[in-house]
Amino acid sequence: MQNAVSIYTTASNYVRNTRTGNPRIHLYSLRPSHFTEEQKVLTTTQSVSQSLDGPAVVGGETTDFSKFVISSKSIREQLPVLVGNKAVASTTPDPTFDGVIPNSSQTRVNDILRKKGLLYEVGTFGTWASAFLKGRSLADQAKGADPDKDMLNNFAEYAFNLNPNASSALKHYQVSQLATNVADGKNYLQLSFTRRIVRTEISYIVAVSDNLSTWDRTQLQVQQVGAPQSNADGITEVVTYRLLALPEVTARKFMRIEITDLAP
Repeated sequence: MQNAVSIYTTASNYVRNTRTGNPRIHLYSLRPSHFTEEQKVLTTTQSVSQSLDGPAVVGGETTDFSKFVISSKSIREQLPVLVGNKAVASTTPDPTFDGVIPNSSQTRVNDILRKKGLLYEVGTFGTWASAFLKGRSLADQAKGADPDKDMLNNFAEYAFNLNPNASSALKHYQVSQLATNVADGKNYLQLSFTRRIVRTEISYIVAVSDNLSTWDRTQLQVQQVGAPQSNADGITEVVTYRLLALPEVTARKFMRIEITDLAP
């Protein structure tokens, strides 16, 4: 690659600088626009060559093709889930492509594919299932099925934007902890979880119980903490709820997330 760029650079200079007997006339028929376009190609090609040795700016984007050369991952392993000739939104395993484009993200990949008309948007359970459960039996594609045996059915996997073909742990979609409320300096039980930004089909409720038997779903015992924080995938956000009762004055309290299918 680098040898080819060197040869191309030499040829470019030769074509640009070789003239007829009249020093004002090039040997080759070139217009100013030709010089401009060819200079862009030359600059990009040289930048790509430089990035084979480490990070370089290619087309305004920091790129490191040396990572591609040494990567142990196959090209297929780095591609998103495909439906026809379109890529399913936010399914690129690593949007930096193993460090080749270090500043990339799922949102940027989605935006680029969307502009090219190559993005398969996942807005309903049906479109999500057709992408993530493609090839599985009809029984395994049902909302209540659990093909990866992680005790989360397909609807829950969809609601929390998880992979229905790989076992997921609780930490992948929710975290509970004691956190200080800056307003009064006291510690409260908090629950943070991932939910879809567009969720017309799904209801998310933070339920509270004293005994794990009966649950209060009014959400009068909890309070949302701040605004939801959008995730890099462009599809989900993290929202946090605080239990209003203080742990030291409450015998015991439990919190859990409940999801309901609102689709007809």
